[in-house]
Amino acid sequence: MVKQLTLFSLFLISSLALNAQSLVHYWNFNNSTDQTTLLTPTSNLVPGAAITQIAGGISAIQVTSNTGNGFDVTNPNARTGDVSGAHLRFNDPIGGGLLFSLPTTGYQQVVVKYATRRSGSGAGNQLVYYTTNGTDFDSLTVIQPANGDPTMQTLDFSAIPSVNDNANFAIRITFELGAGGAAGNNRFDNFTLDGFLLGADASPPTVVFSPISGTVDVALNATPTLTFSEDIRLVSDAAIMDGDIPTLVDMRLNDAAGAPVSFTGSYANRVITITPTATLANSQTYYLALNANVVEDTSNNAVVAVQSAAFTTIAPQTQFQPGDLVPVAYRMNASGGQDEVAFLTFVNILPGTKINLTDTKYTDNAQPQCPGGLTWTSPNTLIPAGSVFVIQNDAGAASTGTVTGSTFGLSSGGDQVIVYTGTPDAPSYITALSSNAWVSSPHTACSGSLSLIPAALQDGVSAINLSTAPGNTNGNTVNGYYSGTQTGTNANLRASILNPANWNGIGGATPPQAWPTWNFPGPPQVTSALVTSNSTIRLIFNNDLSPATATDLANYTGIADLTNASVTSNGTALDTVTLTYATPFVIGNSYTLTVANVVDSENRVMLSPYVFTFNYVTKIKFNNR
Repeated sequence: MVKQLTLFSLFLISSLALNAQSLVHYWNFNNSTDQTTLLTPTSNLVPGAAITQIAGGISAIQVTSNTGNGFDVTNPNARTGDVSGAHLRFNDPIGGGLLFSLPTTGYQQVVVKYATRRSGSGAGNQLVYYTTNGTDFDSLTVIQPANGDPTMQTLDFSAIPSVNDNANFAIRITFELGAGGAAGNNRFDNFTLDGFLLGADASPPTVVFSPISGTVDVALNATPTLTFSEDIRLVSDAAIMDGDIPTLVDMRLNDAAGAPVSFTGSYANRVITITPTATLANSQTYYLALNANVVEDTSNNAVVAVQSAAFTTIAPQTQFQPGDLVPVAYRMNASGGQDEVAFLTFVNILPGTKINLTDTKYTDNAQPQCPGGLTWTSPNTLIPAGSVFVIQNDAGAASTGTVTGSTFGLSSGGDQVIVYTGTPDAPSYITALSSNAWVSSPHTACSGSLSLIPAALQDGVSAINLSTAPGNTNGNTVNGYYSGTQTGTNANLRASILNPANWNGIGGATPPQAWPTWNFPGPPQVTSALVTSNSTIRLIFNNDLSPATATDLANYTGIADLTNASVTSNGTALDTVTLTYATPFVIGNSYTLTVANVVDSENRVMLSPYVFTFNYVTKIKFNNR
């Protein structure tokens, strides 16, 4: 058992050595018997390391009087517990230089560090160059040593592949006046080169956010993820537990300074999954970040900088039911005209609402709805019920709103337009049209001229096929428009529009038909308001109203002491609402009434509030005697 533990310990130590950075070359300069011993490496893993003076001016390496000078105070970059002793003192450095031969054979991603300072009259700049072929030198940086206690300088070559595994790698340091003087000295101590064994893991894990930064229209139930390129753990070497996630990841509104967002998290298979405690808000930007120095890979490579992404959630979406949109006209093959479809909406459409249109088919496949097609996004203003809008599927344009995605043409040999929200694998169907008859199962083709009707739709109720429309040719109506009544209830209008007998059709390659001027019923609105007494106001609406909303006092605001709202129907499409107040209006005072959220009998909601402002006056009539 003791032997097994010893072998395991040796294996563990060996593994850690493979995965950790190694001290390849090291000079502590503590042995200053003479220049040769002073410049001999204290330790090195690769032969060939050396320091050579580059002659120039009166520069010289001094072996005596090279202790103290603050190195005994700070002792930067000392290794293996070394105490401060002597250091390398380079007198009158301007004109001369130091060449550090640092072979990296068998090592990669190397970093050089050293402690340095200057005397008050010593050179103010150290010019650092490096070579990978032993002859040609490239400039790396300029170091400005302190005129005081020494500081540690770091020269990072980890991003220069040619330095890796290179027997000719060397650094040359020359000097110039800078902020110092032309004489004096520059001093060096604890000069090191660290590197990873060739082939060892020397890079921190990378992380990919989902949604990626800049993503818009993210679902409100999204569970963002952080996917790592390799296994990770806490920087303490402990395994990541689900309870650790809120300390590793930050989620906020808007940006890094925003209000925190509560969430739980889990880690499995290199993926951190974030589950917000509450549903995300519409049209809100969220900031997600992996904190710095909290996770590392199994080779001790930590993610040292904050990694972050920001995404924006989708705008509030209209919740369509089948038949809330219906086609009223289309062109599949009109000479000199665009392929396009006109839709009537029976509901108010919220700004930023998205619907999908496709000519790919509904099938008997495992995923019935074939993917592809366009996404239409409504404009930044409400589209009222009763509106007609046109989408040009081949041009990728619309009469209102915007169109993105893959454009498609409609075939004069027969085709369909299927409309839904969601995704092809989880669609919510709204309507569909076919220029020919819907086919029966079995049907598996995603292209062509035939399609099943989506299972959630019903022909003549929420969808239409125009195979029997007047003007069809052999059961196919290439172009057509609805020519029936534009008045009536939603139910009557929908039934009329989805009846192919009420359409005018025409064959392909014919001039574009002249579509009607659409004038379908819209949402309720106040057409007039009148103060009828010192305590009553009469409102006349354009539609029959839902009594529940018409008599709801919360829908009439701005004037105090409203006690009653009564609705009267005059047998036409016009309804009257009378508002009664407990406190009489005062002569000369100004009043403002706001009417909102009233719904008509067809469940259409007022598009925008109605505001009525008046100054109360009375009229006195004198009888002539």
